[in-house]
Amino acid sequence: LLATIRKSRQSYKQTRRHYQTMKAIHIQEHGQFEDIITVTQDAPVPTISNSKKDHVLIRVQACSLSPSDYRMANGDAKMFKKPKHGFPYIPGGDICGIVEDIHPTNEKFQIGDRVIGTWQGNGEGGLAQFALVDQKLVELAPDNITAVEGAAVANSAVNAMLAMRYTKFQPGERALVLGGSGGMGSTVVQFLKHLGASYIAATSTNEEMVRELGADLVLNYNDVSWHDYPEFLEEPFDVIYDCAEGVTAWNYAKNCGVLKKGKQGGRFLAVIPVHWEIEMKHYWNLIGFIAPVFGRTISSKLFSSHPDYSMHVGAPKGRSLQELLTFVEDGVIQPVVDDRGPFPFTREGVIDAFNLHKSRRGRGKIVILVDEDAE
Repeated sequence: LLATIRKSRQSYKQTRRHYQTMKAIHIQEHGQFEDIITVTQDAPVPTISNSKKDHVLIRVQACSLSPSDYRMANGDAKMFKKPKHGFPYIPGGDICGIVEDIHPTNEKFQIGDRVIGTWQGNGEGGLAQFALVDQKLVELAPDNITAVEGAAVANSAVNAMLAMRYTKFQPGERALVLGGSGGMGSTVVQFLKHLGASYIAATSTNEEMVRELGADLVLNYNDVSWHDYPEFLEEPFDVIYDCAEGVTAWNYAKNCGVLKKGKQGGRFLAVIPVHWEIEMKHYWNLIGFIAPVFGRTISSKLFSSHPDYSMHVGAPKGRSLQELLTFVEDGVIQPVVDDRGPFPFTREGVIDAFNLHKSRRGRGKIVILVDEDAE
């Protein structure tokens, strides 16, 4: 295997070409995706300088979308999600591709390595033929997944792993995942199965898919209410992971009896703290967002009759991406890619991908195939 990898790297070094310009998606301003997304054929290829010697130039094969991508594009969260260098900017930050160039002092990677890269803060630069990524956010891709699958696990799956650790989930506990077919929820279900949950329930319209991931029961939220489901009232959950609903889910969990009380070990993890749609255009929006979250957190600690409430603020950190990819390599976690994709690297394809993501009708991760030869 090592010999094959070395041969592949050497072949890549010999055949690669040095480009000055590249194809890229540009976001021209805040607004509706149909109005602001364009394609350019002559964007400058990023370069590694001494100031960027800890970065890696990656030839992008595939890029997946996260909620941060469309929130920065449409301007709903423009107070704290802004392009680093203004408009136009290249969206997307979760990528899989091939190392194209490194600084001479780089000892972590070699040209020709197949890698997965992600972001912290705001993801930018991924929807292009080449992307420059800080090497601390880049890891070698497992050999048992495709480029499309590699892009799919770059960020949301890491957050699912961190959520498991934050709640200190224990074997034998019961869990409910709200939004079990989304990019993060689909991985939460798999981790719960791996960690030995005695019972896993989830809400989703994609019932068969979520059952295949490991859920014991999947409720179609269009037909059944989880908060007054008789079985859940008879035997409350130890943990609820809210990847879909927001404050209404917390109110139901706190008041309806489907989640154990805090003194009994009941925990509620809010991935969606208020609503799925986030408006953060002014400072008072920020206060209105944070204050209720802190209030719930504090009151849940003061009143043991309430479940323990916490908000998940996820971002890959330290060795978390590397650790997640070990689970992928071992077959514990399967990348879940929306079967309507991967979407083509065209203006129309990217617009369709953004609109599907914003609609909340995704089945797993939504991925754009940047390099048609890499699927």
